Amino acid sequence: MGRFLLLGAVATTTASAIAVGGDGAGRTGPALLLAAFLAFAALMITEVRRPRLRRRHVWFATGFVVLVAIVVPPQSSHDLWSYAAYGRMVSTYHESPYTHSPQDHPRDPISRLVSKGWENNASVYGPVFTAVSAVGTAAAGDSPLRIRLFFQGLAGACLLGALAILHRRGAPAGALAIVGLNPLATASIVNNGHNDLLVGVAVLVGVLLARERRGTATGVALAFAVLVKAAAFVPLAAIAFWLWRRDRPAAVRAAAASGAMVAAGYAVAGGTAALAPLHQASGYVSASSFWHMVQSHDAGAGPSGIVVWGSVAIVVAAIAVGWQRRADPVAVTIAAVLGYLLAAPYALPWYVGWLLPVVALTWRSRLAWLATAYPAIALLVYNNRPVMAPAVRDFLLHVRSVLPVIEVAALLALVLLAWRRRHATDVLVPR
Repeated sequence: MGRFLLLGAVATTTASAIAVGGDGAGRTGPALLLAAFLAFAALMITEVRRPRLRRRHVWFATGFVVLVAIVVPPQSSHDLWSYAAYGRMVSTYHESPYTHSPQDHPRDPISRLVSKGWENNASVYGPVFTAVSAVGTAAAGDSPLRIRLFFQGLAGACLLGALAILHRRGAPAGALAIVGLNPLATASIVNNGHNDLLVGVAVLVGVLLARERRGTATGVALAFAVLVKAAAFVPLAAIAFWLWRRDRPAAVRAAAASGAMVAAGYAVAGGTAALAPLHQASGYVSASSFWHMVQSHDAGAGPSGIVVWGSVAIVVAAIAVGWQRRADPVAVTIAAVLGYLLAAPYALPWYVGWLLPVVALTWRSRLAWLATAYPAIALLVYNNRPVMAPAVRDFLLHVRSVLPVIEVAALLALVLLAWRRRHATDVLVPR
C-alpha cells in the first residue's frame, strides 16, 4: 500500500506542477515540482531496496501524467515554436531553415511566437528533425493549437515508445519508472515539446543493437540520433569505440553506415550551409555551466573556442575510455553523454533526455543515480520568474550560483567512477 501511495504521489504532484507551471511559470509550481522530485526519489529508493512495483501500475501512472503534459500548453519553454517555424520554412515557404531565420517571416502566425532571443537564429537541428517538423507543420496548417499538440504529442509518443521497448526487453517496473515517472521527462520534455527524447529513443535502440553486435543497424540508429541533434555524435563515438575493442568488423560496419547516412542527410539539407548554424552555436554558454564563470572573469574575456571544446573532448574521451572495460555498452554510453552534458559550455537540464531511456537499462547503479540527480537539481533552479515570491526566487538564484560547483563535483565523481579498478555491480536489464 505504501508503494502504491508513493506512485500516486509522484503522478499527482507532477501533474499538478505541470498544470500550474512547475518550471517556474507560477508561484506554486516550483514547490509542486520539488514535491514531485522528492516523491519520485522516495519511490525509486524503496523500489531499489525491495522491488514491489508492478509494470501495469507504472504504465497507468505514466499515461496519466503524459496526457496532462500534452493537454496543458508549454509552461516554461518556447522551443517548439522554433521547431515549428523551421518546419514551416520547408513546408510553407520552401526555404532552407539553415540559411533563413524566423524573423524573415514577421507576419507568419507561428514565427511571431518564437522567443525574442532566437528569432534571428537559423536552425541548429538535424535534417531528420527538420523533415519531421515540416511534415507536422504541413499537416497542422496555421493552427498554433494543432502545432503545439503535434510536438508535445511527439515527445509523449517517444516517452511511451521508450517504455514499450524496455518492457519488451523484460525491464522491471523500477526501470520503467525511472523514465516514465521522472518529473523531468514529463513536466519539462513532454510538456514543452522538446525533441530530446527522440534522440534518447534512437540512442536506446543503438545501444541494444550494439549489445547484439549488429554493426550496420547500430550505425543507422545512431545516425538517426545525430540527424536530430548533432551532439548525438558523442554516444555514436562511444559505442563505436566500444564495438571496436570487441568486434572490429561490427565497428567498421557501424561507422560506415552512420557516416554514410549522416553525410547523405546533410548533403541533401545543403551541405556546409546546413552546418554553419552549428558553428555559430558552438560559442553559446549556459548560465549554469562552469564555463560561464570562466568567461565572465576579466570583463567577459575567456578561453578560445578551440581551448573550450578541446578540453570537453579530452574530458569526455577520458571518461569513455575509463568505462570501456565494461562488458556492456550501457555504462560507457551513459558515462560519455553525461560527461558531455557536465563539461559542455551549453547544456540544459532537459538534454538528459538523450540518455534517460538508456539509464533504465542500469537503473539500480550509481551511474544511473548520478545521471538523474544532477539534471533534477538543475531543472529546479534553472528557471526563475518574476511572479515567484521574492524569498523563493532569491533562494533559487543562490542555488543556481553554486550549480557550476555541483557540476564540477559531479564530473569529478564520474571520472573517479570511470577509472576505479573495481566497479560496483550494476543490475542490468536482460539483453
